[in-house]
Amino acid sequence: ALLTGILLTLPCSLLTFFMPETILAWYSEDAALIQAGAAFLKITAPFHVLMAIVSIIAAVLRATGKSLLPMLVGIFALSCNTGLNYLLIFGHFGLPALGVEGAGLATLLAKSLECMLLIAVLYWQKSSICLTAQRFMQSFQVLEVQRFLRQSLPLLANEMIWAMGIFAFTIVYSHMGTSALATVAMLTPIESMSIQLFIGLTSAAAILISTRLGAQDFQAAKQAAWLLGFIITLAAMLYGLILASCYQFILGLYTPQPHPEIMQAAPYIIWVIAATLWLRLYNVVACVSILRSGGEAKFTLYVDVVVIWLIVLPLTAACGLLWHWPIQWVFALAISAEALIKAPIYSLRIQTKQWLTSLVQSK
Repeated sequence: ALLTGILLTLPCSLLTFFMPETILAWYSEDAALIQAGAAFLKITAPFHVLMAIVSIIAAVLRATGKSLLPMLVGIFALSCNTGLNYLLIFGHFGLPALGVEGAGLATLLAKSLECMLLIAVLYWQKSSICLTAQRFMQSFQVLEVQRFLRQSLPLLANEMIWAMGIFAFTIVYSHMGTSALATVAMLTPIESMSIQLFIGLTSAAAILISTRLGAQDFQAAKQAAWLLGFIITLAAMLYGLILASCYQFILGLYTPQPHPEIMQAAPYIIWVIAATLWLRLYNVVACVSILRSGGEAKFTLYVDVVVIWLIVLPLTAACGLLWHWPIQWVFALAISAEALIKAPIYSLRIQTKQWLTSLVQSK
């Protein structure tokens, strides 16, 4: 997994270092935006490889029941990133005010610290997942490589299709104008934070369900799937209500106040995020925690191809670029349509019980 992750992310790092302007030209024709973004991408080019290493090690630790270490290291890295952003963007305590370049440098330094600290603690604790050259070479047995590729390639394709879809949606927003892109960019951290609050629960659900499937206790796996899905969805509903009621406080944190056009659309986008969060989290549980745990990666891949690329993205592009809807309505369409279409599809697939299978025993 480490080797595959590094080989896949290395081209991304090279492209963002040598061709940042070309990448950003897909987003916008704004010369100032491209210049600032190119500086950020060039500085953060190694981030992709570092992220692959950290994500894989953290996933292995969580799958073996050791979730505390990646959580603590992640909190440390996030704190460093926040502090370095404060220091390097604005130039506090005698440091130079680097602006966008400071944000890029903070991101890279924080992820580098996270990667080095995670590896250092593993070897200091003499963890069972520590690699030696001998163990690394022994990993590449033909049957194991085949099983790894059989399970991982559909997942990889699924994630790439989904990520490219997110990229395409951002292109649509950017061609609606700089203010539309700025509105979405300003509130994307709110959306990401809201989802990430529950991602740990969905990861835990995936581990609990997959271990029961691996033990071929299919009845317990089914019970865990529905119980955890209900709990996470209900918690997301309650969180959404809190988020919607606090929109004025959230927007008040942005100082100085952004352009009035951005502030006019911002409340609607927060309400859309709050209203759809529960359904999107249900889809994450259904797709990642349940169906993929049972080896249904090909099915979820097909769903993403059809729903995102053949239905929602063309409709969003038409509304934003041809019919010139306001950004808040285009964003609402993109978010809610995907969630509403996927939810019944995933539910019906779960009801078929085809996912009740053990990947450990699969050949």
